[in-house]
Amino acid sequence: MDNIDETKARVEEYSRIFASILKEANKFIFDSDLDEKSLVAVRMIYTKILEIRKLLDGINYNYIEEETEHAVVEPTTLFVIVRNILELTYVYEYVFLMPDTDEKREFAYYLYMYTGLKERLSLELGDEKKDEQIRKTVIKANEAKDKLLASPYYHGLSNQSQAIIQNRLNSPHPSYRLMLGDHEVAPVDYDKACVEIGMTGDFFKHMYGFLSTHAHPTYLSLVQFKEAYIGEKPLHDGFAGLAVTCLACILSILLEDARQQKPYIEAIYQGLSDEMKARIAYYIKLTRVNVI
Repeated sequence: MDNIDETKARVEEYSRIFASILKEANKFIFDSDLDEKSLVAVRMIYTKILEIRKLLDGINYNYIEEETEHAVVEPTTLFVIVRNILELTYVYEYVFLMPDTDEKREFAYYLYMYTGLKERLSLELGDEKKDEQIRKTVIKANEAKDKLLASPYYHGLSNQSQAIIQNRLNSPHPSYRLMLGDHEVAPVDYDKACVEIGMTGDFFKHMYGFLSTHAHPTYLSLVQFKEAYIGEKPLHDGFAGLAVTCLACILSILLEDARQQKPYIEAIYQGLSDEMKARIAYYIKLTRVNVI
């Protein structure tokens, strides 16, 4: 996508789909914190889609110079948000979708809760103004840890896999990403996280690194920013299109996997136009090279 209007239209299409998902999900009464938090993750993704849609309108430098011919679409910010959506997709896949039993799902959720709370503690320790908040966080983290270690799933793991869990719990910066087998677990490094959710194309299996390169203020980003605003047709339209192509691939994967387990999402998918279904299928095939 190198046409900004096409790029905006693509984001609008996916925003409507996720709006429909949230509208339908709001009819349900969730009986567990796990199910409620899974919907929060979807709402966060939807919010970021809306923010991308807004950013694509561009900005002008009116205050320091004459109004530019083309509104500036700042690509670095787009890539930051798309990367965050990818990280939220990891959460949704590894915690809420990939575990294939209720026991595994609960285990994955409490591990996710514990690792997040422990990371928060590492940022707050030593701040006397937050003593009460730290105390509450410690209590909640310990509760999550106790539920992990008392869970039937943990007790059904091999000794080697239990040791992997213990190492995770004792790490100063533990990760929630694990492949959960019936009796074994396998750690997932960040550079493999895309592959394990099926993003197997040569480009897409390294998507996190690609998005990070464009999101960080590297020397390359300075060069690209300068070059993006030269000529009659601003190159930043192409950068925006690239960011949104990545976004469409991520969201298509998420929709495809979620509709396999969530009947109301499947119903929303079936109500889409044939053109939109074909578009989603295209992005899935682009991302998952083994899809026929």
